[in-house]
Amino acid sequence: MATVLKKLAVDRARVILSMTTSSGREESVADVPIFVYQQKTALIFPFRGPALVMQGWVNDGGHAGYANQLAVDVLGLDPNYTPPIER
Repeated sequence: MATVLKKLAVDRARVILSMTTSSGREESVADVPIFVYQQKTALIFPFRGPALVMQGWVNDGGHAGYANQLAVDVLGLDPNYTPPIER
């Protein structure tokens, strides 16, 4: 049995925040519009072929700097899906 994608006609989401404070229960409701994102820039990855994409914690203890929190590391692999060994 194959999975069939179904496009839903969703154009907004209702978010309800309920909280209890020292003055009692409070509730806030917001309707958030949902838009379809259209890519405007053609992005090209710097190489072709097999690779591993991982976050820095996998090697050398990670990306410790604030600006590097969402950084990823990319390791190119050879045709056998093994890292190339420099000699």
